[in-house]
Amino acid sequence: MENIINFIEGEIVFYNKQNKKFKSLEQLIKIISDEYEKGATPELIRLKGIDEFGKFYKLFLDFNSFTIQELSQEEHKIISSNRQKYLGDILIEAGIITKNQLRQALQEQIKSNSKEKIGEILIKLGYCSAEQIIKTLSKQFGIIKKD
Repeated sequence: MENIINFIEGEIVFYNKQNKKFKSLEQLIKIISDEYEKGATPELIRLKGIDEFGKFYKLFLDFNSFTIQELSQEEHKIISSNRQKYLGDILIEAGIITKNQLRQALQEQIKSNSKEKIGEILIKLGYCSAEQIIKTLSKQFGIIKKD
């Protein structure tokens, strides 16, 4: 099971010894891109994050060489269209369940150590119906028309 990182911050150290702080992955990418255009190359990235269960993570990326390439519009469309959202996120966006209900279902899944799918757990906990899950998945995969 993948953990979802809810909070992220960090610092980028460039070879010119300039340091830049960031509070999101979007900021990280923008800073690196902007500084790269000015000729600055990142040497090290220190990153800290907290997942949905309050567990802390640290990541250090040390670069010997670094390259940035801008994606073509076609590559961007392919990546965006292939990115699949998790069922829980889709159910939250649809207003069927809350973030807290998803968090509780994920905790139940971890505690039980079973192969039970998150949809099955959400149904068992009474947070949604099988029909709601089937309808949501059908919309996601284009089987039925979105409202």
